[in-house]
Amino acid sequence: MRTLFLLVTLSAVAAQEPLRRPDPASFALDAAIPWQRDPEPFLDGRNAKRNLTMEVDRGALMDAAIARAQAEGKLVLWYVYRIVEQQNRGRQMYRAPVLDVYMQQVLFGDPDVADIVRTRFVPLRMVCDEAMSRRFDLRPLQFVEPAVVFVDGEGKVVHCVERLRTFDALWFAHLLRRVLAHAGSAPPDDPARTAAQWRELGEWEKALAAAQAAGDDSVENRIEIAGLLRRLRRPDEALAVLDGVDGARGAQRAALATERGTILLLQGRCAEAARLLHEGFAAAHPRQAEAGYLLAFCRLRLGHESEAARLFAAVASRFPDTPAGRRARANVELGNDDRPMGATFANFEHVGYLRDDAYRGPLPRDTTWPGAAQDPAALRERAVRFLLDSQRENGGFTDSRYAYWQDSTITPNTWIAITALAATALLEHRAVAPERIDAALAAAERFLFDPTRLNRGCNEDVYADAYRLLYLSRKLARLAGPQRAAVLQQANALVEEALARQHDD
Repeated sequence: MRTLFLLVTLSAVAAQEPLRRPDPASFALDAAIPWQRDPEPFLDGRNAKRNLTMEVDRGALMDAAIARAQAEGKLVLWYVYRIVEQQNRGRQMYRAPVLDVYMQQVLFGDPDVADIVRTRFVPLRMVCDEAMSRRFDLRPLQFVEPAVVFVDGEGKVVHCVERLRTFDALWFAHLLRRVLAHAGSAPPDDPARTAAQWRELGEWEKALAAAQAAGDDSVENRIEIAGLLRRLRRPDEALAVLDGVDGARGAQRAALATERGTILLLQGRCAEAARLLHEGFAAAHPRQAEAGYLLAFCRLRLGHESEAARLFAAVASRFPDTPAGRRARANVELGNDDRPMGATFANFEHVGYLRDDAYRGPLPRDTTWPGAAQDPAALRERAVRFLLDSQRENGGFTDSRYAYWQDSTITPNTWIAITALAATALLEHRAVAPERIDAALAAAERFLFDPTRLNRGCNEDVYADAYRLLYLSRKLARLAGPQRAAVLQQANALVEEALARQHDD
């Protein structure tokens, strides 16, 4: 079964009507952050835009942000969504606008991240041009967008994190808190502040102390305490706080289910989380839209892509003016590759606790793993689980956003090739989860050898053949007798078809 998005795409292509692509700015993903904005537009087009087209005094924009930071005792948070300078002229990052949408949706669209940026930083969204590259010594390829540069009130760089490739809101919120601590930037103590006010400042430990000291045993305060423990990566304590709540009904029960479901999702307990988030999405309460978004995320991770698409569409339609509704819209609208513009269906949105090393130690420069080398067996198991969770309900591994040409006819052959590679990896490591991998391979083979999935004669159909043959050759090494003969015949047929298409040269 083809996905909802592919059906929409094929219908539009059949009608020979060009699809109108929305401007991601219309999603208002980062609307909660009062950015000082560079007016230079960088939209994803058929041809990647690399040249600056507007006369913008970015030095003046930076100076104004630094002056405000000095006056308010804050840091400038400079979000670099594009680098266009004299050395590489923007050629280092082919599709920077794609990652910009991911940054807006997953990081800056997250309420906790938005609160910390809004209350603790002077936010500046600006291109890094030649003048800025010289001023701060930020040159590609040593420095690659998307990036965040933290500048103090004296105009000095405190820290920067670049080539962000793991989009994880909780990790990024902890990074912001660590940068503030490193710079010695702390709000003054104020005993009148409530837990919610401390939470908005990112001072989660003080918020927790205030909530616990309030002497309030209401459901709402229990949820506040649990949410703070969740943010502080103390999930077992958070669940224990919620387990002590009895007799909740209606909106309170839905709110409790949403918080429980969120904690379980972060722990990787997706199936359990989905059941609770479904309850949280079924009744009106302040986090109903969030429950719907996370429920859609869970359903996708559990292999139900079509259902996830319907849920994201429902959240975007019913709650358009909420952070979750705006983020859901990014997963509904199609980009120039006829795929959802958001990060989620492309497997770039991460929701879950990382290992402790990701949150401590020296401030990270990028999203490379910061801790000690992990055991190969553990890495293998994590990689296999990631592949299994990434398989779509049609059996394919179709998260790749590969097509940026005149149309998306390149994508089917690419998905076949990638599915063959993923299936080959699962076959190699079948011992990690034999039953689940056998089921995944059976589904992958239905996808791989369905001729309607191919786009013969277009683009890289040689990849589709080469990597399917790789998979079959690995499978042959594990077979004997009639089974081996059948697979060998299948492989030979692919070779004959490839020979028939080979050019004279």
